[in-house]
Amino acid sequence: MNITLKGLKQFNGMDGVAFTAKLCFDGKVVGTVMNDGNGGSNSYHGVKSHLLQKPDYDALIKAANDAGHTGTECEDIFIEDIMCDMDAEKAHKKFQKKGFKFTAYFVGVDMWQDNVLIGFNDKKAIAKELKDKKLKLRKIFGEEVAHA
Repeated sequence: MNITLKGLKQFNGMDGVAFTAKLCFDGKVVGTVMNDGNGGSNSYHGVKSHLLQKPDYDALIKAANDAGHTGTECEDIFIEDIMCDMDAEKAHKKFQKKGFKFTAYFVGVDMWQDNVLIGFNDKKAIAKELKDKKLKLRKIFGEEVAHA
């Protein structure tokens, strides 16, 4: 199942990033996800109900687990990953339009600390970081992206 966000709107909250977006499974809107940016968990709402339907919530948890996230609020971390991927893709497209050709490697993304190391066209330095930090590479919008 491909889980995506549509209509993502982000703004500064009192204790982090606040956002709202439509939650889509294989392109079909199943609900909304939002966070008020005040340090709490995400809220998940169904299309026609106050709460996301149980089968949809279970599918979200399964997708989070399949992506390597387990435990409390694994779905929130998974949504954060999707948002980071969207932000990275947006930045990538912006730079491509300006004529830049690069590969962006994101190392050590942490949703609470926002610790991100980005290297452009320096695969040897990134390879060393990956080895030192025991991180893995994954593909995102055709580029190799490192993450914990």
